[in-house]
Amino acid sequence: MRKQNYSVYEISDALKEKDMPLSPTAVQEILKEEGFAPLLRRTRDERPEMPSPIIEAVADVRAFFPPVEEFNTACGGLFLFVPDLVRLDIAGLAKEAGLPGSKMIPPEHALRSALALKLWSIERKSHIMPLVADEGLALFAGLNAIPKKSYLSEYSSRTERKHNTKLLAAWHGHLADQELFSEESFNLDFHSVPFFV
Repeated sequence: MRKQNYSVYEISDALKEKDMPLSPTAVQEILKEEGFAPLLRRTRDERPEMPSPIIEAVADVRAFFPPVEEFNTACGGLFLFVPDLVRLDIAGLAKEAGLPGSKMIPPEHALRSALALKLWSIERKSHIMPLVADEGLALFAGLNAIPKKSYLSEYSSRTERKHNTKLLAAWHGHLADQELFSEESFNLDFHSVPFFV
């Protein structure tokens, strides 16, 4: 196979098909022991067709168009919160809090993106990466694509304590005259807040 200019990866794949699995590193070691020199770097045209990484869209509100047909999403439950987002006026909350934003991702879209992570129990910003192609998550944020972990990390650094306190104050102000729960019951199912010294 090396005499036919197969790379170590191609040899490894061919051996797996013949139920003789060897990793590319093991193939490389065997070829080295047998006196074969490494292949010269091939151009893209000389390489065989192989799956390559997909470059996902960059989040930009200016490229957002609501979907006109059905689509699959792993985050459909987020849309149960849409009536609450409308009632709370997320754009107004983001403006009152003075949250940072840009032309590509305005403050209310950044807030909805961060809120989507919390509502969907995505604990770390890096855990968003398997979902960056999810159309439902992007639609919830009002963007063409959900922001990636680098943006979310940078955005959390741009928001300061004053933004958070203003956001909470605005949120409480919006809820002050609304009845969230009837007086018929009181939920005691709460968790204690951990205390760290």
